[in-house]
Amino acid sequence: MTATLVSLEIPPDKISICQDEIRKMAYFKWLAAGAPPGKDADFWQIAEREWVEFRYVPYRQTST
Repeated sequence: MTATLVSLEIPPDKISICQDEIRKMAYFKWLAAGAPPGKDADFWQIAEREWVEFRYVPYRQTST
């Protein structure tokens, strides 16, 4: 299962900041792809997945 912004335990006062970051990421990805119409949800999902991976969970435990 892939974590999403909704499934994470983010305080209500911080959620809009997170959404803004994801929105910006999605927008720039959409522009870089040539601004295809009707694909906003696809770019949101991609940006959200990257945000969760690199911003929310930046430090991972690695087995040695």
